[in-house]
Amino acid sequence: MGTAASQRGAHSVTDRVAIVIATGLGSGYSPFASGTAGSALSVVLWVALHLWFPTALHIPTHLALIFVLTVVGIWASTRSESWFGEVDPSQTVIDEIVGQQITYLGLVSLDWKSLALGFFLFRLFDVWKPFPIRKIERLRGGTGIMMDDVAAAIYAFIVLFAVRKFLHWQ
Repeated sequence: MGTAASQRGAHSVTDRVAIVIATGLGSGYSPFASGTAGSALSVVLWVALHLWFPTALHIPTHLALIFVLTVVGIWASTRSESWFGEVDPSQTVIDEIVGQQITYLGLVSLDWKSLALGFFLFRLFDVWKPFPIRKIERLRGGTGIMMDDVAAAIYAFIVLFAVRKFLHWQ
């Protein structure tokens, strides 16, 4: 591996679980644009929820899912910094997974235009980091890793739903 964690020796089962979560089931190991890979996995998650458990996308249930993923994501992201030996490692993509879900909050129909626009908007705000996202990113550990993407997702959510309303998309 060559990481700081592998140089320390054996890892606990808890460490391994945290890394599986933090890396989005390994999507964070993508050699190209790991954050985009994590966001893409989140789109797949949203579509799976829509097809198999459509009531999971009702706002209260979706909010509960987002809350649980955020809390678990803060824990896993904090552990991933120690595992990879760096601040906000690129392999950590649970923040993108949560952010993409927040962007789609309230979206209950399988509308590919909205999914594509939401994906683009979230990635745009996540990379651009308009005020105050840069400041939020400076928070320590998993909190900073997760909360800057939560803020980017809120921007993306607002723009997505304004565009949908303006263009009369269902």
